[in-house]
Amino acid sequence: MQVNLQKFDSVGDLEKHINFYRQKNTTTMLLGKDSIVKNGAYVFSTKINDIYYEIGLITQNALKPECVVIENFVFVGFNDEVDIINNEEVVGTYRTLAPFYEFIQYKDYVLAIFEIDVICFDKTGVIFWEYVADDIITDFFVRENYIVIKFDEDIITIDISTGEKLQ
Repeated sequence: MQVNLQKFDSVGDLEKHINFYRQKNTTTMLLGKDSIVKNGAYVFSTKINDIYYEIGLITQNALKPECVVIENFVFVGFNDEVDIINNEEVVGTYRTLAPFYEFIQYKDYVLAIFEIDVICFDKTGVIFWEYVADDIITDFFVRENYIVIKFDEDIITIDISTGEKLQ
């Protein structure tokens, strides 16, 4: 599934883009309208089962948003949240206290990596497990069925299929 990301110079330009596509029988939505500081404006464009999506984002930090599509579900990560879209509507919004970093797609799971959190979603957007760290995540990678998370002075390993922290 191809997803395109476009950056806009202003929130006003993003809103014009969304309004243009709204008139073209395209599914449009604007996420992040409640951003305290409006630092960035982006749009994800994709097509799922003959439905065109233009998903606008207003971001409050300099981190680039990400989007993952699994079957009919669209996972959008930005600011301090992950929004899950299905059948032309937002079906879930999950917020943390820290900025979103990126997604890792592994088998039927989507791992959302935040500055101090990892949330594992199943392919339908239901939270399977969550890990909240005591320190800032500095690096992470998936090896076999595990996610390895590095901190300044520690490394932990979590079984993706169970959410159990290994010793």
